Amino acid sequence: MRRMGITRANNGSPLRIAYGLGVALFVTLSLLLAGCDIPQFNIAPTPIPPASPTALTAHPLPSATTAFRATLSPTTSPNPTDLNPTEQAVFDLLNQQRTSAGLQPTTLDPRLTAIARARSADMATRNYFAHVNPDGKSFLDILKQQGISYHHAGEIIAEDNYPADQTARITVDGWMHSPTHHDIIMTSDYTLVGVGEAIKGDEHLYTAIYLRP
Repeated sequence: MRRMGITRANNGSPLRIAYGLGVALFVTLSLLLAGCDIPQFNIAPTPIPPASPTALTAHPLPSATTAFRATLSPTTSPNPTDLNPTEQAVFDLLNQQRTSAGLQPTTLDPRLTAIARARSADMATRNYFAHVNPDGKSFLDILKQQGISYHHAGEIIAEDNYPADQTARITVDGWMHSPTHHDIIMTSDYTLVGVGEAIKGDEHLYTAIYLRP
């Protein structure tokens, strides 16, 4: 099982698109190992009114730090400068995609990593999978609340139940096979990234936040 989604903000005009993908574990893995294209995703665009970053209402995720510490795997460090092995693998694989295309790698940003981890933990804790939380707030609201300015910002999320030694590769492969996720990962303007994982039972929830200051 795998689900993915994106949120992007360009010069203050955010576009949020979320979609889900449900396929059998062995079918998906076989397709990927065979080098075949994965099945087409069902994309359900959800347009929202344009808004500048300064117009967004500041509202952080409820108890983000507490949720993060309570939800993540015990092997995960709460220090945003110290990625756990799976987060490190996702970060490395994302930058490998960029450098293989001649783009500059992104720099890990501890602020974005803390937000990404809180976003993943909030989805795990409150049992949802979306770019907008049950309170109607997104990562853009957190950026504003924390005083993080940007020219461009984007969020990609994923959820899967693959084994720990496969989940990072499967997640990044899935993102790269989706045009909308691929576009965010391969946007040359982005210079910073944060990666955060939460674990709920056998499920891994990932958030990656890209930003150009």
